[in-house]
Amino acid sequence: MALDILNNILPFEGGSVGSFIGGGQGNWFYLDYNQIIINADEHPDNGVEVKAFYLTRIYPAVEVEFYSFGTWVPFSTITKKVIIVSDYTKETLATYFYCTTLRVRMPYIYHGVLPFFYVRASTSKASISSNYWSIKEILAYCDISYSNTAPLLTFCNTLETSTPNNFHIPYSLILDNSDGFDLESTPLIKVKNILDGTILKGGFPVSAPFLFEPNEFITWQFNTLEDIIIPAFTIVLNDLNDDSSSDIQINIHCNKSNNLNIDINAYLLLFGKSFELNNVKCFKCGFPLSINQNNLKCENSHIYDFKDYIYEHSSYLSSLLQNLKDGKVCDK
Repeated sequence: MALDILNNILPFEGGSVGSFIGGGQGNWFYLDYNQIIINADEHPDNGVEVKAFYLTRIYPAVEVEFYSFGTWVPFSTITKKVIIVSDYTKETLATYFYCTTLRVRMPYIYHGVLPFFYVRASTSKASISSNYWSIKEILAYCDISYSNTAPLLTFCNTLETSTPNNFHIPYSLILDNSDGFDLESTPLIKVKNILDGTILKGGFPVSAPFLFEPNEFITWQFNTLEDIIIPAFTIVLNDLNDDSSSDIQINIHCNKSNNLNIDINAYLLLFGKSFELNNVKCFKCGFPLSINQNNLKCENSHIYDFKDYIYEHSSYLSSLLQNLKDGKVCDK
C-alpha cells in the first residue's frame, strides 16, 4: 500500500519574474534534490526515509529541463518516468530517467506564488510501485518576487521628411520604425540629446532630456534646402522605472525631391507659363532673370538650372512663391 510520507512542499524562494521571460531567452531557476527534501513536509511511516521524488507531471506553461550526465534534457523529450535523487549511476537509467538537478521557468510575466510541477515522494530509488511511493501527489510552487524588466530598443530606421523646417514626429512614427518593446507596459520615449535642429513639444522649444507619450508628438525644425540625412537626436525607451540599455540615434532624411513647398518647376510645367521678375538677378552680371520652364536666363545669355538656383539661393524662394500666388505670370 502507498505510504503517508509527504503532505506538502513549501514554496521555493529566491526567483524573480525577470528570470521567467519565455521563448527560451530568460534565465532559469535551479532546484536540486536537497532543496526539495528541505522544503518537503515529511511524515515518516514506520521509520522509513524519503530517498527520491517521482515527477508525475508539470504545470501548464512551465518549462522544465533536467540535468543528467552533463546534459540538460527538456521534459518534453523524455519518454521514461523522471526520478529526482541525490545521486545515481549509469546503470540505474535502464528503467527510469534519473537526475539530481532540474531548472524551471515561466514563459510569461507574473509574480507571486507560481505552481511548477507535481511530485510523489518515495522510499526507493529503484521502483515507482505503490508500496514505496507517497499517497499524495504534491504540487510544488516557487515564490517569485517582482523584478522590473527594462524596455528594449536597439535600432530605429531613418525617418523621412520633405518639410524639415516643421517636421511633426508622433510617438507611433518612431515605434513603427524601430524594434521598441516593453514586456510589462507601453513605454515612453525619452529624448536624451538633441544633436541638430530645434525640437518643439506642445508648440514650445524644449531641451533634452524629456519624455513624450503615445498620444503626443514632437516637432523637429531644421533649415535646409539640401537633400541630406541629419543626425537629429538620440532616444531611449523608459517604463517609469528603467531606460532601455543604449542610446539610439534618430537620423532624418530631408528629401528635397519630395518638397512641394520649393518645387516651383512643377507649377511651371502645370501652367505652361514663364515668369519675369525684376528681383531675381543674375549672379554673374546682375541683370534680371527670365524664368522659363526649364531654366533661368538673363539678357547676357547666362543660364542657370532652375532647381539648383532655387536651392542654392533660398533667399529668393519666398518672393518667387508670392509672385506665383499673385498670378504675375506672362505667356511665353
